[in-house]
Amino acid sequence: AFSFQTRQILEICTLIFIKQISFFSNLVLSKKISIIPALKFKFLERRMRIFTLIFLMFFTANLFATTDMLGRDVDTSNTEKIYFFGPGALRLGTYLGLHTKIVGIDEIDTKSPNLVPYRAFLKHKGILDSAKIIATGGPGKLPSKEAVIKSGATLIVMANFKKEVVEKFASSVKIPVFAINDTLGIGNESQIKFFEKSIKALGEATATTARADALIKFMNEQKAQLLGLNLSQKDVYIGALGFKGAHGIGGSAPYFPPFELLGFKNKFHNPIADNHLTISYEALLKADPTYIFIDIGGKKIVDDEVAKHTILKDLSAFKNNNVFYLQSYNHYASNLENFYINAWKIAEIFGAKVDFEAQNKAILEASFGESW
Repeated sequence: AFSFQTRQILEICTLIFIKQISFFSNLVLSKKISIIPALKFKFLERRMRIFTLIFLMFFTANLFATTDMLGRDVDTSNTEKIYFFGPGALRLGTYLGLHTKIVGIDEIDTKSPNLVPYRAFLKHKGILDSAKIIATGGPGKLPSKEAVIKSGATLIVMANFKKEVVEKFASSVKIPVFAINDTLGIGNESQIKFFEKSIKALGEATATTARADALIKFMNEQKAQLLGLNLSQKDVYIGALGFKGAHGIGGSAPYFPPFELLGFKNKFHNPIADNHLTISYEALLKADPTYIFIDIGGKKIVDDEVAKHTILKDLSAFKNNNVFYLQSYNHYASNLENFYINAWKIAEIFGAKVDFEAQNKAILEASFGESW
C-alpha cells in the first residue's frame, strides 16, 4: 500500500497527465493538428517525455515511503544499516531479526542481560560484546549528531520520542528516521495493542512483515491458550515493577498483562489510571492481597524494605509463604515475551497442569526466531 503522501502525488500527476491528453485531443478535434508542422509535433512529444520523466521521479522518490507511528512518511528504501535508539527500539528490531543490520548500539542496551531477554539473545549471538557503542542511551536522551552520521546508518529507528523531537533530529542528521511508540500503553489495557501496532509498522518499514505477522499470530495463540486454562479468580498483587528505574514493593501498575492473560485483575486495578502506580505500605496492608508477586528487577529493594519495615511481614502473603518472583516486566520499555512467560509461571503456581519449561522455550524461540 502506498503512503498518504505517495497517493497524493500520484493523484496530482494523474490530473496533469489527463490535462496533457486533453490538450492534445482538443488540437485533434479542432482540426488544428492538420496545420501544425512537424516541428510542433516534436515539441509536443518532448513535452510529454518531460512530463513522464517528472512523473517517474516523483513516483520512485515516494514508492518506498512508509508511514511511521507519528504519521510521518519516511523513505525506507535502504534498510541495510540501521541504528535503533530510544526505549524499546532495539528490542523490537531484534524481534524482527534486524539485529544483523545494526551499525551500533547504545550503552544502556549492554546492561543487565540477565533481566532483559533481547539483550541475553544479543549476548548469545556475540553482538552485545562486539557492537560499536554510539551513545549512552536512556529515556529522552538523544545521541550526538556526529556519532550517528559517522555510524553510516541508512535508517534510524527512534522509539518513544515526541514528533517535534523526531523531526528536528531527522533534519539535523539528514538520515531517514522511522518513529515507533510502544511504551504509550504501559500499565493500561492498550499496551499489547501498541506492541502490535509498533511491530506491524516496523515490519512494513523494513520488509519484515511476514516475521511481524508470525509474531502477532503467536501472541494471539498464547492469549487464547492462557485464557483457555479457565483458572478461578485469585486475589493477586504485583509489586516492584520497574518504571524509569527499579522500585520497591509499592511499585505496581493498574494493568498487568500476565494477570490479564489469565483473566485476573491486580488488587489495585484501575481502568482509568495510566502507567505506574505507587502503593503506600498502609494501603497495601489494608488491602492485604492473598498472593503477592514481585518483579525480579526490584527484588533487592523489596528484601531491604522487608528487613527495615518489619510491618510488611504482617501481610498475609508473607505469613503464608505466598510471595513469588516473576521475570522482569518493564526494563527500558516492556519485555513482551515475559508477558507470556510470567503468565505460564503464575498458572503453574496456581496448580494448572502446564509444562512451564516447554512453554518458556517456545516463547523465546517465537520471540527471536530461533532456539537458543
